[in-house]
Amino acid sequence: MYRINNVKLAFGQLNWDVDSTINDIAQAAVVGVIAQHTFDELLQRIDEDKMNSLLTKAAKRELDKFGVVVQQCKLTDFAECRVLKIMLDTAISKAAVG
Repeated sequence: MYRINNVKLAFGQLNWDVDSTINDIAQAAVVGVIAQHTFDELLQRIDEDKMNSLLTKAAKRELDKFGVVVQQCKLTDFAECRVLKIMLDTAISKAAVG
């Protein structure tokens, strides 16, 4: 959950797709926090306030410079990584051809 605190920074000179960029930056911050834990630790801590606090702080740190105030960032579920799937599909296709 977030709100835009500084419209000039969010939309101004950069003229970017705000929702997509906020989503991408927040996801990168979340990955940075998640990468520091094992899968079992994440499953055990998914509902803990400490994990949510770490995620929120990481997202705040990254998005503050764009005039975006992160109010809350938390894990709710795990899903297959689409980028990895695309990379694997491409690698399998190349291996079959080559």
